[in-house]
Amino acid sequence: MAEKRAIAQRAVALCQDGETILVNGGSSTFMMAEFLCARDINVLTNSFALAGVLLESGKCRVTMPGGELYRKQNIIVSAFEDDLIQRYHGSRMFMGTPGIGVHGVMESDPLLIQAEQKLLRQAEQLVVLADSSKIGARGQLVFCPLGEVDILITDSGIDAGSRRLFEEAGIELIVVEPATDASQRDARGPERAIARVTRWSSTSARPTRRHSFSMRGSSACTARNERTKSSLQAAIRISTSTGCGSGCSGRCAMRPRAFASGG
Repeated sequence: MAEKRAIAQRAVALCQDGETILVNGGSSTFMMAEFLCARDINVLTNSFALAGVLLESGKCRVTMPGGELYRKQNIIVSAFEDDLIQRYHGSRMFMGTPGIGVHGVMESDPLLIQAEQKLLRQAEQLVVLADSSKIGARGQLVFCPLGEVDILITDSGIDAGSRRLFEEAGIELIVVEPATDASQRDARGPERAIARVTRWSSTSARPTRRHSFSMRGSSACTARNERTKSSLQAAIRISTSTGCGSGCSGRCAMRPRAFASGG
C-alpha cells in the first residue's frame, strides 16, 4: 500500500497544471486520485471510479469516452474506433500493469489491451506505474514492448538486473522510497506520504539527483481533504462490487490495506 501510494504521488508530480493527461483504469492509477484532486489538470480517463472521485472532490476537468461500462473491469469501453478518444491528445498516458520485464508490459485481458492501445495512440509519452512485485512478473498477454515505455515508476525493491534491463531499453526509471514513519504523515484529511525519490536516467549509470518533497495541505484545504477522503471511501465501496479496473472482479475489494496485485 505505501509503495503504491508513493508511486502514485510521484506520477502526479510529473504533471504541470493546465496539462492534459490520459489515465487508464486500474488499482495503481486509481491511487493517483488523492493527489490529482488538488491539481488543475485536464484528465481523460476510462476509469469510472477515478472519474467519480475527481468530479466529487477535485479541480480537474474530467473527460470520459463514450461506450459501454464493463462492470468486471470498471472501465468504459467503446466498440468503435472513431470515438471521442481519437479527438483527444495528451502529453502522457499513465497505466498500471500486472507485470513488466524482458517481454514488455504485460496485460491479462484482451479487452483491456484494446482500451489501453486506443489511449496510447493519443499520448506523447507512456508512464507505467509498477511496484517492485510486478517487476519480472509475467502475464498472459503483451500490451507493448519495452521500447514503447518512456517512464517507469517503481519502488526501491527493484533488483539491479531489472534496473539495467530498463535502462538499456532507454526507459527513464524513477524509484521511490515511501516514508514509513507515522510522524511524517499529515494528520489532516487523507494521509499524504512523504516520499524520498531517487531518479535513475538511462543516460547515466548512477543516480543523478536525490531530493525530498511533501504534498501537505494547508488549513484552507481541510474541508476539501475531508470530502476527498469521503469520495475515496465511496469509490472503494463501488469497486468492491464492480472491480478496480484490473480485471479482478472485485476480489481485491480495493481496500486501502490490500489493493489488487494486478494493475
